Amino acid sequence: GLDDSNAPRPLFEAILDRTLKIVGWTQEVDHIMDIEGKMDQMDADGDGKVTKVELNDFLAREGAYELFDATEAAEVVKKFDKNDNGYLDMEEMRELKQVLQKRREELQGRIEAAKQAEEKTTNGGSMRMGAGSAHIQAELRGIKEQIEQIQDRADKTVQVEKKMMVLLEALT
Repeated sequence: GLDDSNAPRPLFEAILDRTLKIVGWTQEVDHIMDIEGKMDQMDADGDGKVTKVELNDFLAREGAYELFDATEAAEVVKKFDKNDNGYLDMEEMRELKQVLQKRREELQGRIEAAKQAEEKTTNGGSMRMGAGSAHIQAELRGIKEQIEQIQDRADKTVQVEKKMMVLLEALT
């Protein structure tokens, strides 16, 4: 009856919620790793310091303001420019990289913990269910497929966004 169709809903919603968080965190980790790989490009003229203009160009091009909880380069410089000379020197850039690395590691820890919790939910849940476990396992497989489709769409969206940013830059 009606009770049967509603029973797995909280489990489904919990798994979906956790999975969407994992997807979001994974995308942020990928973004951070992408930025970490390109940080040498921040110093566009190679003079050993990153000016507000260079930082602004880089953060805008890479869509990376949110990684530093900032909306403009001046905020990022203010946060990391310890000697107040108006630009980021190599030592201050190392600190900026460490902040990114710490955020990446924190997110990777969250992802791992959530995946372990998901394993316990699905494995432990199926053991406790006994006779109904085949039905739940089938439903979980369906949920997993839906989640993979969501991840694929999210990945494609990020790729399209990056291509659009490159095209917009080419036009300006």
